[in-house]
Amino acid sequence: MPFHFLIQQRPQAELRIPLDAERSHYLCNVLRKRAEDEIDCFDGQGTAFVCRIDVAHNRRSELVVQNVSTQVAPELCKTGIALALIKGQGLDRGLKQATELGVTDICLLQTNRSNVKLDDHRRQTKMSHWQKIVAGAAEQCGRLHLPVLHPPRTPKQLLEQEPNDRIIVLDQSGTPLNPDIVGDDMWLMVGPEGGWDTSELTLFAETHARLTSLAEHTLRAETVASVALGQLAYIRSSG
Repeated sequence: MPFHFLIQQRPQAELRIPLDAERSHYLCNVLRKRAEDEIDCFDGQGTAFVCRIDVAHNRRSELVVQNVSTQVAPELCKTGIALALIKGQGLDRGLKQATELGVTDICLLQTNRSNVKLDDHRRQTKMSHWQKIVAGAAEQCGRLHLPVLHPPRTPKQLLEQEPNDRIIVLDQSGTPLNPDIVGDDMWLMVGPEGGWDTSELTLFAETHARLTSLAEHTLRAETVASVALGQLAYIRSSG
């Protein structure tokens, strides 16, 4: 599959699109594209189009839209993944894998055992970083729709904002994933490396949230996300 280059604006024939220094560097130095090359692009909202590189400069490139080739409707089913905030590269890997596996929504969870604390400034900086991770994964895997990246919430807030019958809480103490509880619109909640704490497990019990396990052994947080999404996709395709 050819590489897709994200341009987050509505395309139309002959539209000239200037790129900032970061995207110009990526185009010229990483992808090694040159003037007059063509590149497959997408807008993140289901539209694919072809651009010609009019100016190839590692700080100020410019593209020209040649044609709009594909328009894909958004997914009818919502598949949301709520990932607990964890330090290091694990969360980035989880975001990449969730994007590659086709989720429509991603929410970051501020759990009691999350080892990442965010003030307003750091939250804004991290959200920008995570959005770039998601966009890069979409470019690599060829999907045309970017998942919606929601700002961090607590498990309680997510349970209050989404119907409980659409939420599956992943925990080793739960029962195996049952096809009978899989619907069209689902959220999967993934806890931190240390697992859910006592107050969160009490919250899940009080709200009748469904605890589901995936494997006999303990999985890393980012591994839980990919395994759960794989199982969910298999159940839906087999139904």
